[in-house]
Amino acid sequence: MPKQKKHKEKSKRDAVVPSPRPAGIEDLRPGDFVAVESEDAQLPPFCDESARWPRHALRLSYVPYDAGKPRRVVRISPPFVLVCEPDGQHDTFDLRLTRLLKLDRTYGRLAFRRMDPQRTHRRERRKRKR
Repeated sequence: MPKQKKHKEKSKRDAVVPSPRPAGIEDLRPGDFVAVESEDAQLPPFCDESARWPRHALRLSYVPYDAGKPRRVVRISPPFVLVCEPDGQHDTFDLRLTRLLKLDRTYGRLAFRRMDPQRTHRRERRKRKR
């Protein structure tokens, strides 16, 4: 009689988290978790009359230093999105200049809670008491 293979059941820890997807204004709802993918900046023309550079504003796209930081959507008023950061501060993004990624709800909630400085401080105090 051939041996039967044992199937391992996947735990929640082994589950694959869906990758973040670009979020348009119509995809966002209050309570969603987002992260900044990139931001655009417009620079005025900085040339003189003899230069051969274009005389219109230059648009640059860059990745900010806190690009992967999770934020929770509080309110939406197109094209602006009010978000709450893990430390409790609020910020506004202009979706004409900022590209956001919508995070998986489970990952976003976990990352948001883990990045809270007060929560981290409490966790470290509990470890010291043990």
